[in-house]
Amino acid sequence: MGSVISFNLKRPDGSWYGYREVEKLASLSGIQLRTGCFCNPGACAKYLGLSHVDLISNTEAGHICWDDHDIINGKPVGAVRVSFGYMSTYEDAKV
Repeated sequence: MGSVISFNLKRPDGSWYGYREVEKLASLSGIQLRTGCFCNPGACAKYLGLSHVDLISNTEAGHICWDDHDIINGKPVGAVRVSFGYMSTYEDAKV
């Protein structure tokens, strides 16, 4: 098994791609990955640089786990996570 990599992607104009958008596009290509905060909201908020005020604002905006609010006030509220697993092949890496 390989390393786990968590990341977010920016558009050419500097705005963020939403993690749900990345997840849906990857799925169309047969790529499985995880998105969101991976059941660790505290570490996720720290990684994303979200303040206590941001978290309250996000909650007031209706953000909950597994919703489609992946960008709030121009900031990502989760990430994309990828890794290779036991059944991954070299060909999987060439996608």
